[in-house]
Amino acid sequence: MKLALISDIHANLEGLEATLDDIAEQEVDRVVCLGDIVGYNANPGECIALLRRADCLCVAGNHDRAVAGKITTESFSTTAARAAA
Repeated sequence: MKLALISDIHANLEGLEATLDDIAEQEVDRVVCLGDIVGYNANPGECIALLRRADCLCVAGNHDRAVAGKITTESFSTTAARAAA
């Protein structure tokens, strides 16, 4: 089985689209996201929707967990905490 591993998308829709387009050319069996879909950039909802449409298996990163209220942002930088809020 050929896997494509991606991570640290941080709501960068254009980057995610380019990455998934490249992966589509690689004859990959499964895309796995190792977390941090949200945070910092402007398109968290669109990135989540795109990963769902791609049937991507996702593991929650610390930014994802913070946005979901599963952890605090106490250890985050000021910028990261602001992005999670």
